[in-house]
Amino acid sequence: MKLIVKKRGKPLKLYALEALYRRLPNHHPVKEKVAIDLMKEKAGLFALRFLHEKTYSIMHDVRLEDHHGAFQLDTLLLTTKFGLILEVKNWHGTVIFGENGQVTRIGDDGMEEGFSNP
Repeated sequence: MKLIVKKRGKPLKLYALEALYRRLPNHHPVKEKVAIDLMKEKAGLFALRFLHEKTYSIMHDVRLEDHHGAFQLDTLLLTTKFGLILEVKNWHGTVIFGENGQVTRIGDDGMEEGFSNP
């Protein structure tokens, strides 16, 4: 198995939203929606720069295979003592983790949304 380690860069979508937000006049009807989308996209990023690179290995978008198929980890943090899997979801509202891997999100508006084995 070959392991390719790559740094996580700023997503193209984030660059596009930032550019669009800067170029839209303040009174434009979609400026507020772009601002919200931009905030959501930035919320999905997280920084682990405070960790010393000689003590921690940080791998992003790690794709692994087993006998059931392939799966991907958002971020894998490794030390000599432990490994930590970080899965990042940009969810808001109330999140309920049920049995059998079912997840239900109840938004601020009371609407329920189900996710199977996220």
